[in-house]
Amino acid sequence: MKTQTIEIVKETFEEIADIVTPTMGPKGRMAVIADEFSRPYLTDDGVTVAKECLNFTDPFKKMIATSIIEASNNTEKHAFDGTTLTVLLTNELYKAGLKLIQKDHIHPQVAADLIKKDADKAIELLKDHKLRASGDPRTIKSVANITTKIPMIGELVSKAYGFAGNGMNVIIEHDREHLESSIEHIDGMVIDSGYFSESLAQLCDEDKKWIAEDARLFLLSEGIITTNGLKKLFASLDDLKTPLVFIVDKNFNPDSLKGLMDNLIANKLRFMIVFINDTNPEEVFLDIAAKTDGKIQSPTLGTTDYILEYAGKAKKIIVEQDKTTIISSGNKDEIKRRVNAYEKELKKNEFTTGYVRADVITRRMSNLTTGLTKIKIATPSITEYRTIRFKLDDAIGAVRCAIKDGVVLGGGKALYLIANDVDYIAEALRSPTKTIINNAGYKLPSKEVLEDNTVGLDVASGQIVQLFDKGIVDSYTSIESALRNASSIATSYLRAYILINQKA
Repeated sequence: MKTQTIEIVKETFEEIADIVTPTMGPKGRMAVIADEFSRPYLTDDGVTVAKECLNFTDPFKKMIATSIIEASNNTEKHAFDGTTLTVLLTNELYKAGLKLIQKDHIHPQVAADLIKKDADKAIELLKDHKLRASGDPRTIKSVANITTKIPMIGELVSKAYGFAGNGMNVIIEHDREHLESSIEHIDGMVIDSGYFSESLAQLCDEDKKWIAEDARLFLLSEGIITTNGLKKLFASLDDLKTPLVFIVDKNFNPDSLKGLMDNLIANKLRFMIVFINDTNPEEVFLDIAAKTDGKIQSPTLGTTDYILEYAGKAKKIIVEQDKTTIISSGNKDEIKRRVNAYEKELKKNEFTTGYVRADVITRRMSNLTTGLTKIKIATPSITEYRTIRFKLDDAIGAVRCAIKDGVVLGGGKALYLIANDVDYIAEALRSPTKTIINNAGYKLPSKEVLEDNTVGLDVASGQIVQLFDKGIVDSYTSIESALRNASSIATSYLRAYILINQKA
């Protein structure tokens, strides 16, 4: 089944944008969606609302909706925010391309190239509008508020930042005993690695987490393991009820290890395997060893001499698909050595260490020294807890992006300011500001206000304010990611002359 492209793509993009963009801004409205059990729930999350468009009965509209949702998902995965902006910009960039094709009679391939070139130029211009976020709790609070639209979450994230600093090693727990949510600081670390196979996911709870207390950590960094080595290791266990976590190198095959363990001990032992996928895995192993007072596997002997005595200790460990939280005090002398090694590298290569490497070192030192900040959410029901927790996850993710890459003026202002410096997508870049103001029920302010580099309309109060001072900012990553992903989808469909659905 096939159909001509332009009209149905234009219609679908506009229909999805009309559904999603009313949620945009501080005064954006909510969508009410019935789940599979017909229980209605409210949301203003752009990608959640957009996913409802997958219910299109027209197979071509459904195909197009899948593309725009993919773009929004990519933005959310990278920036934890900006999904609604991605939908809006996809529609507006496509319309800008259609104008070149239909009114200026430019070939579609050329039109797509011009839109892509302009979007890339806008991304480069956006870098000049970055502002620092780290060190400013007020800006951190603003990013969290704008990401979630829930003031309580902004307060919690801001307080957590006061404890955690730029490392933002934050974990979230449910507190059913108290009436108010609270912040607690504990010893521990977070690594950006976890389980990754479906068979390991089956060991987790309904929230896709594996949680254990008083666990032992086997640091198997060399990818060397034998059946006899495992038998010796298990023989060293006093109690098979002790939860075990195998921290393995990226060269390991966790499913093979799991199968080997299942054969040796059946279901007598509770265990999880964490896969270290890092450009410098040896550093991660050394950090974990210091933080858990454990020893790393011998590069020559493998597991033949590895016994329980060498395993690290964790008061509590939480393993997720791409993150592991370890609560442990560790060996203070080893921690100090690791920190000194990082500081020495930074000092020795002060003028040559790249930005990315410096950021990695800073995060790793924070992991070792600042510990973990626990946000305890006080809610009577698990349903409310999950709702707030998901929002907190987004807010913390957006804050980490803001700390790493900076912020830009919010309310669409950053994009509006660079509109005059592009050739074909100026109106597309102005559309976020116009949409946010329209959703709040206001008229556009004067041209002088719109093009001023510092002031803008605060749609929450209706006043013209200094945007940064008022805390009206967005993470740079969310704006950049939205523009990049929207450009990808819009230009792809501008190049298409026909849609073919082989399933229809």
